[in-house]
Amino acid sequence: MTRVSGPLVSVLINCYNGEKYLKEAIDSVYAQTYQNWEIVFWDNASTDNTKSIACSYPEKLTYFRAPKLTNVHVARNLALDKCRGAAVAFLDADDIWLPNKLEKQIELFSEDNKIIYGGYAHIDQSGKRTGFIQANSPSGALTSRLILRNTISIGGVLIDTQLLKAFRFDETYEMMGDFDLWVRLSQNHMIQSVSEIVELSRQHSGNISSTRKAKWLAERRYFYKKFIRNHGIFKYPIIIWYMIKTELKGLL
Repeated sequence: MTRVSGPLVSVLINCYNGEKYLKEAIDSVYAQTYQNWEIVFWDNASTDNTKSIACSYPEKLTYFRAPKLTNVHVARNLALDKCRGAAVAFLDADDIWLPNKLEKQIELFSEDNKIIYGGYAHIDQSGKRTGFIQANSPSGALTSRLILRNTISIGGVLIDTQLLKAFRFDETYEMMGDFDLWVRLSQNHMIQSVSEIVELSRQHSGNISSTRKAKWLAERRYFYKKFIRNHGIFKYPIIIWYMIKTELKGLL
């Protein structure tokens, strides 16, 4: 049974050369049991068939094309300005939502519950589940828990639009911008969990290159230095553990 009553959800799909899995991702939005949504599709200057696939959906999808390629968090901020809904949800072009994802989260969405996330499972390139599941995730004041271990996948989130527009993504990041956003939000807002899987997150094969490893290390350092500069170490002493872990991994 489909449900159409309730707040409009803007589904933000950012895509760069995502033709391989894109139709499967978009179809999983159209298959939602909760149907009061729009897709804000941000084509990040793709050179493949992304545009033709996205524009083959004539209803409820609005297509935007970036004039030049940017990092993903710049793209998300630009696309966010196009969102008209009361809430925003994210779906990467190679991931899949389970059919009741939006319905489960809209049931919890309120003035007191502005940030809601759900569990996820990993799938491989063929769509087969790998066995990894993150489902029993906590709710509440999650700052220290997130620094210890981030259990939030961006594809599993539903968030109040005005709140998201107030915080936005830190565009310095290329890889860790979503994690940084969850930590910043968690310092002033409770985060509510749907303790079941709502998203299938596709994992790609291949090792991380040395360049990406260097970027990852630089971003982790940027995160903890910014965090300590803004908050010190006494309120959230777990940041000391994060800093030590980062530097030890940097030595390996």
